Amino acid sequence: MRLIVLFALIGLSAAVSFNTPPPKWLIVCKICKEAFNELASLARIHAEQAVIDKRIEDICSQTTIFQAVCKQCLNKAVLFLKEYPEEKDATKVCRASQAC
Repeated sequence: MRLIVLFALIGLSAAVSFNTPPPKWLIVCKICKEAFNELASLARIHAEQAVIDKRIEDICSQTTIFQAVCKQCLNKAVLFLKEYPEEKDATKVCRASQAC
């Protein structure tokens, strides 16, 4: 009987987790990590801010809900990359930009 209840609870929690959207920080963090290499190369070559802003706009337009948060996160990531151009760890950069 306890085993049946356990499996029922596991099934219920799995069903709930599949129907709940991921938290916004997770979506922004994923976008940040996916954009990392491109933004890092732009920051390393000291691209003009207008070029970086345009690319961030393009990247963040892919998400309809969290565009402002996305832009803020990626701008902070670029600032971090400009200060530490040798950084190769996307997770570290995204955490520093407070996305994750």
